[in-house]
Amino acid sequence: MDEPTTGLDPSARRNFFGLLKDINDEGTAILLITHIGEDAESASRVGLIDNGMIVAEGEPGELKKKSGLKNVVNVETMAKSARIADALRRLSEEEKLLETPDGYRIYCEHPEVTIPLMVRALDEIGCKITRIEATRPSLEDVFFELTERPLGR
Repeated sequence: MDEPTTGLDPSARRNFFGLLKDINDEGTAILLITHIGEDAESASRVGLIDNGMIVAEGEPGELKKKSGLKNVVNVETMAKSARIADALRRLSEEEKLLETPDGYRIYCEHPEVTIPLMVRALDEIGCKITRIEATRPSLEDVFFELTERPLGR
């Protein structure tokens, strides 16, 4: 199937993927071609193609792990300061910290461990947190990493 979810509303898309899962669970292999990374996330195997060549192939989780990309934790704060940045930098892998318009971004292996440490560290210095969000690398992130194309962010 080539781009089967193009034009589907969210409900129809969900129903479609439910049908594909049922068919696959009965033992039928399904080949799905898509440029929408999210559509490929639930596949058992993925091939990433660039300029007609397969640049990576494997299970989605395996491709993400091999890419070397880290999990991202974005924290939005009421204010910014060198003190806040220093507290967060110590929690980031390789002490890499990026300032964002609303706060900071750090990279880590285990956000479920890092986030509670982050909340405690910022609370200790009186920093008010307005939002925390953790994201794991997506297949699209892996594609851009492998093809060395800019993310456009």
